[in-house]
Amino acid sequence: MIVIESTEYDKFKILNGNRTIRESHVNKLIESMSEQYIPVPIIVNELHYIIDGQHRMEACKELGIPFHYVEIRGLTLADVQRLNSNNKKWSLDDHMMSFIDLGNSNYVSYKAFIDTYGFAHEPSWLLLKGLHRDGTRKEFKNGKFTLSHREIKQGGIYAQQINEILKYFEEDDIVHAKKKASVIAFVKAFFNDKYSQPSMLRKLKQAKKKLEAKRITQDYTRQLEEVYFYKVPVSKQFRLDVEGPPGLF
Repeated sequence: MIVIESTEYDKFKILNGNRTIRESHVNKLIESMSEQYIPVPIIVNELHYIIDGQHRMEACKELGIPFHYVEIRGLTLADVQRLNSNNKKWSLDDHMMSFIDLGNSNYVSYKAFIDTYGFAHEPSWLLLKGLHRDGTRKEFKNGKFTLSHREIKQGGIYAQQINEILKYFEEDDIVHAKKKASVIAFVKAFFNDKYSQPSMLRKLKQAKKKLEAKRITQDYTRQLEEVYFYKVPVSKQFRLDVEGPPGLF
């Protein structure tokens, strides 16, 4: 494999679906290269599309210094995604936007969901795919993530119910209360046939103090039960942490 040196920056192209160039990352590379430049080759295919190293090349271009590359024929975006599927440099947002750029409707619908309800990726997966489903992260990064109409509808109902309850949290705690531990507690409560969202909201309005962020799911559940069963006889109380059927909720 031959390493080639070049300053023909405009000869090389960004592959559609590759992650967006981040100026902050380029600036960090520029700062590092200014102190000590260690040439790490970028990888391109025979059409001069960049498979790996677009930030490094952009930094070299800004500094006006040569960059180094190796050409491997036949590489495509699929190779970019495989290369980065376990690479910490690619965030979940990068993977999502990559598949959106390729026109994958499942990822388009997914982005609309998180934009609408404001949950991060892992809590969103719980809302959409269920509490007992393994492998979602791997599927998401490999482009195999799918969403049915039923999942979007049910996930939206749960997300809306959670957001209604979040209004009764201390303002500084809301971000923490939208994470995995709380979402599990909320969804288990919603799955209970005896649970009533209007009753919960009515009790929250009557409460003398705001809800607080907790560390673990069980603590969120206990807090919800304290509110829901306030002044309710013990004989009429029930547990809110219901386990749904395996693989669903």
